[in-house]
Amino acid sequence: MDVRTPDEVKYGSIPNSTNIEIDQLRSRLNELPSKDTPIYVLCRVGHRGYVATMILNNLGYNAFNIDGGYDLYKAATMKL
Repeated sequence: MDVRTPDEVKYGSIPNSTNIEIDQLRSRLNELPSKDTPIYVLCRVGHRGYVATMILNNLGYNAFNIDGGYDLYKAATMKL
């Protein structure tokens, strides 16, 4: 799950990720999989992903933050 803004996502995202902006997370919980399904959360560098992960875990979801966020993913997958 990508918790960045839609404007950030339009410049790139991880394939098959779902965009739910962190400010909308609590109002869109009905779009999430069951609480026992792992949810991998990312943002641009990690802070918003961490906050979203804490929110989800406190609500009983099985969430994990992707440290480094989309910036690290982009750097790691960039063709040289």
